Amino acid sequence: MSQRDSDRPHVRSSPEWVAYFEENAAGQRAVPWEFGPRVSAAELAAIAASLRGWQLGETSDGSHLLAAARHHAARIGDLDFVDAVRLFIREEQRHGENLGRFLDLAGSGAVRSRYEPVGGNNLEGLVFPDTYFIDQGETEQQVLQTLVDRFDQVADGLGLATPANGLSPYQTVVLASLIEKEAKVPQDRGKIARVVLNRLAIRMRLQIDATIEYAEGVHKARLLDSDLQVDSPYNTYRIAGLPPGPIASPGKASLAAALAPTPGTWLYYVLINADGEHGFATTSREFDRLVAQAHAKGLL
Repeated sequence: MSQRDSDRPHVRSSPEWVAYFEENAAGQRAVPWEFGPRVSAAELAAIAASLRGWQLGETSDGSHLLAAARHHAARIGDLDFVDAVRLFIREEQRHGENLGRFLDLAGSGAVRSRYEPVGGNNLEGLVFPDTYFIDQGETEQQVLQTLVDRFDQVADGLGLATPANGLSPYQTVVLASLIEKEAKVPQDRGKIARVVLNRLAIRMRLQIDATIEYAEGVHKARLLDSDLQVDSPYNTYRIAGLPPGPIASPGKASLAAALAPTPGTWLYYVLINADGEHGFATTSREFDRLVAQAHAKGLL
């Protein structure tokens, strides 16, 4: 934990992570592993599995790994796998087997969060984005337990067990994951939380693009009308209410925003600045005006 932030490898930059690992990991007992919010359980599994092999690199063709990964993903309800496969590796088959074991474990109920619903076996959103020191000899279960224990610790400190937002603790995690994917600047988190809650209160569909990307298992610069018709319980354009589970690993700020949303009457938001800031509106007329401004700026 004493390492400088600039020295820590980060999952969202896999080539840099690989370079750091190969340069610094040899002979070390533990390797610092940092992952940020917006990372799915599948992506974490890929990294955790690869640590067991201690040799990382980029694959020339990950198609067979993608197929195997999606097979395991379907079994535990996690479909966000495309980015995870890109992190795989020289000893492909061995690491593929490690990934399968890790995901099987994540869906087995052997490791559980206090905030996981009774009868559920999906740890998506219930592992906390942080810096971890992973020992070379640690098992998949030990790694997974560390991630879940850290989430529970942070969630307890924020008061997630007794939310005052009208949602259950697990629903609050789902909300926090939506905030994590949608908010690009800190000041928008609480407002996005309020928009979601306001829409839920009047049974208005959430229509959140990030849920479509999660349902399709692929990130797109722009969604098409055909994407909005995907048959999935995560499609918030077709199905009212929250999706059945988190779509990412929410950080502390998003969890806090979900627990204490900014007061307001907003029902809409749209990107208004290139830095990621959103504009918020209560009426459809106000929203249309913001959308026109965004188009004029080339943001949409």
